Amino acid sequence: MVSFDESGFANPSDRVAAPETDAVYRRQAWEFLMAGGGIFSMLDYSFAVGHEDGTFVNHAPGGGSPALRRQLRVLKDYLHAFDIPDLRPRPGMVEASPGAFTRAIGTKKRRGIYVRGDGLSVLRLDLPKGKWREEWIDTQTGAGREVGRLRPSRRRPAR
Repeated sequence: MVSFDESGFANPSDRVAAPETDAVYRRQAWEFLMAGGGIFSMLDYSFAVGHEDGTFVNHAPGGGSPALRRQLRVLKDYLHAFDIPDLRPRPGMVEASPGAFTRAIGTKKRRGIYVRGDGLSVLRLDLPKGKWREEWIDTQTGAGREVGRLRPSRRRPAR
């Protein structure tokens, strides 16, 4: 099992407006675990002497907050909806995602894709024949929205 241990030193090169925000840590967790990582263990600077309840606001590189812990719960709940022993990375499932970064995982019966991008992108997927349900989940709130059904089309040769 591979772990991502003691993240928590975000800096301006991580491309976030404020390195102390939780966005970079939420992104790291989703990208690592959706790639097949087994453990994500970050340094949470909101726990400090006098703030044992995790409410300290750190004004330096490093993150953590009650909000981030709620957001990481969304990821935990998402992953636990899969049959964990059968869960595997699916790097070839997303064949193309112009303008977006993706990670894919799945079992024989269920697949999941993490998409990070700055706008509209059309994903080309390699899915087995069958009926697939498309649902989008907000990684901050966990709010889900079913968009429709996917039906894999016949594969066409690349040109």
